Amino acid sequence: FGLLALALLVACVGLLLLLAKLSGGAAFMQDVIRMQFLGRMDGSEGSSGVLYYFTSSLGNYAFAYPMALLVLVALAVGGRRTPDPALQLVLYCAAAGLLVMLGLSIPQAKKARYVLAMLPMAAIIAAYPFHIAQGRVFAWLRGLMLGLWVLLPVVLAVALLMVQRRYTQQLDHLGLAFAVLGALQVLALLMLFKPRLRPVGPAFMAVLALWATYILVVEPLQRSLYDTRTFSLAAKARIQQDPAPVVLHGLGKDAKAIKFMVNYDCDRVPLFTQKPADLNPIPTPAWLVMSAADFAGLQDPRLRAITPTLTGEFDMNPYVLLHLVKPTAP
Repeated sequence: FGLLALALLVACVGLLLLLAKLSGGAAFMQDVIRMQFLGRMDGSEGSSGVLYYFTSSLGNYAFAYPMALLVLVALAVGGRRTPDPALQLVLYCAAAGLLVMLGLSIPQAKKARYVLAMLPMAAIIAAYPFHIAQGRVFAWLRGLMLGLWVLLPVVLAVALLMVQRRYTQQLDHLGLAFAVLGALQVLALLMLFKPRLRPVGPAFMAVLALWATYILVVEPLQRSLYDTRTFSLAAKARIQQDPAPVVLHGLGKDAKAIKFMVNYDCDRVPLFTQKPADLNPIPTPAWLVMSAADFAGLQDPRLRAITPTLTGEFDMNPYVLLHLVKPTAP
């Protein structure tokens, strides 16, 4: 199976590069290689810490990952035992999940969605205490999980109250979220006293509570904090008043540039620059989009003398829009 998977990977990579070359020539194929491989390896398309996948477990993988770690610790504390099929499956899942997380930790560009293939393995490991009835440690883990499921709605409600203090303006309407969490908390407590519903009911309520919190609160808050649409549309309005080529500096073709162009909603192909020296040969007139930090670090007097036409928040960072005017002939 491993050799077959490797052969399939090589075939898919080869087909991707072939299609890229047929579509846009050798130059486009090199861009694909840089964006899909080299840019993610060297961090030019975004970077995160080496232990990103291991330390961001709770927010990105819900509770499957931390509970799976507790199960593995319980297995290690319990000592050697006869490897039954269920235990072998758990060990295989642990090895496969660790391989995925270690392998994806090598590139500097990291996203939570890259390790989705690991989540079923973590869920299988976390469910092991409900398969094995023996052992005091596993009984304690079952009780811990059940208590976590029952109390999760109220824990999320308390967390929302704490977060609301920091983001008062963005989270001024939480009535619906609190009502949903309150109803789920009542249902979870009722199911706790129903022996037939106890193993599954509180878990189902916990999942609904987590989903409701993300859908009603977390995702709208993230869209507000990491807004890219407002700046992009404002930049588009300014650019349409005086059309000229658009230059995206330091945004990365496979990173923030995508967010800008999706909101820009135009077939115009922008120019891309990465280093300050790349800005020197830019023909004028042109519109230049860059972060305020990059603008403050420019050494070219020609660019530093320009007053930004637009300043705003883009992906939780201050960005500027510069208008490079064609110099008048003497």
